[in-house]
Amino acid sequence: MIQEVLAFKNTKCECGHQNPVGTVLCEACGRPLEAEDRESNEVLEMRYDGMARRSQRANPNIIDKVWNFFSSVKIAVYMIILTLIGSMLGTIFPQEDTFLNIDASTYYENTYGTAGMIYYKLGLSHTYNSWWFVGLLVMIGASLVICSLDRVLPLYKALSKQKIRKHLQFLKRQRVVYQTPIEEDAEAWVKRIAVPIKKKGYRVHTEGSALLAEKYRFSRWGPYIIHIGLIIFLLAVLARGLPGLHMDQHIPFPEGEIKHIPNTSYYLKNDKFKVEFYTEEDMPTEFKGKNKVLPKLFETKATLYVCTDNCNDPTKQPVLKEVDQHNIQVNDPLDYKGLKAYQFDYDLTPILRSVKPSLVDKKTGTDYGNFKLDMKNPQRSYKVGAYTLDLKEKYMDFG
Repeated sequence: MIQEVLAFKNTKCECGHQNPVGTVLCEACGRPLEAEDRESNEVLEMRYDGMARRSQRANPNIIDKVWNFFSSVKIAVYMIILTLIGSMLGTIFPQEDTFLNIDASTYYENTYGTAGMIYYKLGLSHTYNSWWFVGLLVMIGASLVICSLDRVLPLYKALSKQKIRKHLQFLKRQRVVYQTPIEEDAEAWVKRIAVPIKKKGYRVHTEGSALLAEKYRFSRWGPYIIHIGLIIFLLAVLARGLPGLHMDQHIPFPEGEIKHIPNTSYYLKNDKFKVEFYTEEDMPTEFKGKNKVLPKLFETKATLYVCTDNCNDPTKQPVLKEVDQHNIQVNDPLDYKGLKAYQFDYDLTPILRSVKPSLVDKKTGTDYGNFKLDMKNPQRSYKVGAYTLDLKEKYMDFG
């Protein structure tokens, strides 16, 4: 009970205004509340005009303690440093999602040795999608929101509830102070001086013989506008990981084929692919004489279709409607209603569309003839000489 009385006396100003715990300057008159501050002649701490913040609340409960944790700038700096370290670790070796088709469990060890195996075992091969990295981003976002609210609300109160009349000690302990006697009536002087001040672009408020003039108030919100921008950026980064909000897949599109884009109703056809290489004459200076083969341009002439019928029936051919055409180059994707198809890489290896194996008796050497085995839509049964061959299953992953 004694502590409550002391807290009450500590925050009530001599002007009669009761201030919240943690207030430095009286919300009404601006007089310093702490005895040692009143005895000092140093410039006043004008952050939030002395308003109290929630993180300064006396006897905090569990919610207040969580609030205090995230409102700490020191904690925010530690989280940013940890995120920076995590980002650096993620760049030691390429991330899994930069490859089209690899077995990560063996790739890193085979390519980078023991260091690669340790890198994969620690989960650093998918750093930017890991729970701890996403958790750090969420915590930084929470810190930005709570830090901003903890400071922006007192600032809003300070700016929206400004009193025109202030305590003399408040006025005399600003960074720039000018005192001079006036030889006319104070109220008349205030009315006269308000006119030229308004012409200078100040917003002028008067109350009897007191005057308050201000401009560039918006500049005090600058740090919090930056915070809002960072919060939006973090939300966009995190939204990429939510199902349905972002799709990032590497899909090969062989020339002349129409392929379905997974999880969409769209199909893409590679009408024609071309690649141009630098000649020795126009090769960049740093690569001349090094026997390098560098692509100058690789381009896919693509057509985008949307399925209009039989889209989910594997037994029927889907009905497609052409919706867009574009010559896709690096950094110049086909862009249609938020779907972007980029030219990620190319492979000039000829595509195996069919083979013609022969049926031969190994003992006698008798050749019964060959048959055409299509890679994409093979038949289930083949007649070769006196034999019938049945296709039981096919496995397309080979090298």
